[in-house]
Amino acid sequence: MHALLRPRDFASWDDYYWSYQRTLAARTLVPLLRQWGLWDEGVRVLDVGCGLGGASFALAEAGAAVDGVEIVPRLAAGARARCGERLRVVEGDITRADTLAGLSTVYDIVLFRDVLEHIPDSDGALAESVGRLAGRGAVVVVYPPWWSAFGGHQQTLPAQRTMGVAWGKLPFVHWLPAGWGRRLARLQVGDAAWSELLTIRHAHLSMAAMSRRAGRHGLRLRHERLFLSRPSHTLRYGVPTVGAGWLAKIPLLREVIVSGSYQCFERE
Repeated sequence: MHALLRPRDFASWDDYYWSYQRTLAARTLVPLLRQWGLWDEGVRVLDVGCGLGGASFALAEAGAAVDGVEIVPRLAAGARARCGERLRVVEGDITRADTLAGLSTVYDIVLFRDVLEHIPDSDGALAESVGRLAGRGAVVVVYPPWWSAFGGHQQTLPAQRTMGVAWGKLPFVHWLPAGWGRRLARLQVGDAAWSELLTIRHAHLSMAAMSRRAGRHGLRLRHERLFLSRPSHTLRYGVPTVGAGWLAKIPLLREVIVSGSYQCFERE
């Protein structure tokens, strides 16, 4: 069992989260890309929504040539400072063609790592991605399906506790109407945290929705790994990683029980 990464062991949240993303990518993402036959020395990767660049750094350490796109200025600046020459970062919106103008012409992998469900125009993001793929390139999407226990990302809410329970953080609470969830979390309409969760609600990135959106852009599913307990849970909480196995073959059940989906799409 690997040692847990705990925020209290780091000087700041940014230090912790960068290390968490770097470690998770090195232990899970890179081996999976190798297993799927997507990895060669110098493989060109576009990390969409790279954040502070922890995962990008791990990909570069493993031999990839990595570019990152980040829409939040503070995070883009942090990625440049932390990753140095290992990562070229542009600040901007992936759905705008001019954002990528100064980067590589094509990529072998376009990576959406826990980010596609945060993009209001996911179709626009996928369209730009397909346009940047090399001949046999792949779009890799990592996400928690919408109908899963924490598919609404409610665990990120600073929910107040009542009777010792943070009601707004409960599993499946995002299935409730939006107003009910907000009141359980005791948040105001204009609260930034709630606005972010509304974006995820509107994206509604279930596994079925992901399949439909990929199909609209000429992409077909080539590989996937589905987890009942995703690798990030092991690193952050010490919960064993558990694959979904044959349960993931049951169409409706898989939407609910799969907490983490790693999917690889290629052109038709």
